[in-house]
Amino acid sequence: MPTGCSEYDAARLGPEDIEELLQNEASIYLQQKQWGACQNFVPDQSIIFENIPPDTVEQLHEYRHLGRLKTYYPNLQKLIIRMVSREHNETVQTFGNYLIIQLNSMKPELAFKLTNFGTSTVQGSDREEGPDASYLPRQLPPGRSDKWPSLVVEVGYSPQRDAKWWLTESGSDVKIAIAIKVFRSGHRLHFELWKMGGSSAHPRPLVAQGATVSHEKYQQFLVSGDLW
Repeated sequence: MPTGCSEYDAARLGPEDIEELLQNEASIYLQQKQWGACQNFVPDQSIIFENIPPDTVEQLHEYRHLGRLKTYYPNLQKLIIRMVSREHNETVQTFGNYLIIQLNSMKPELAFKLTNFGTSTVQGSDREEGPDASYLPRQLPPGRSDKWPSLVVEVGYSPQRDAKWWLTESGSDVKIAIAIKVFRSGHRLHFELWKMGGSSAHPRPLVAQGATVSHEKYQQFLVSGDLW
């Protein structure tokens, strides 16, 4: 978890109270960006709520609040909500558009065979987690559960950690996890494509490919590394 995040005791807070706190946090975050507090890296604002029961979290799912429910630890009753930046949203949307173009270039209308589950959360062994984007084929192999997506995208401060969680927790149902770190300086993006690797006896998440993409104003994109 990045330093400088806000923390609250939610033992006596309802969904309306949490929504009001998120509104205040969003205002402070926007002011910090306007003052130029973050020059190189554009982090998302993470807000932690302690002592928040599962029923309150369920009610928050129904609210259209400014933040996004990122992670919930039911045993610890700890909820992490992320206030995503404009750069964050732009990166996720651009990746989704690029994925559709790439799939359709391989085979016409191939993208229609893929379901976009967006930020839908999944309950793992120790926590409930929501990706920045997730995809699953419409037609699954026999016996394959639709609980886990096949492809997830994580964008933010430490996307590699989340990418590794998806691969290990899903029991190989998640085939690819894309980790994207966003920089403001030079409009740089760092991509990492994670897969399960290593020996069959001891599989572990590994970076299969990586690339840094950057562009300056009025210049073409410059790509270093093997992106796909």
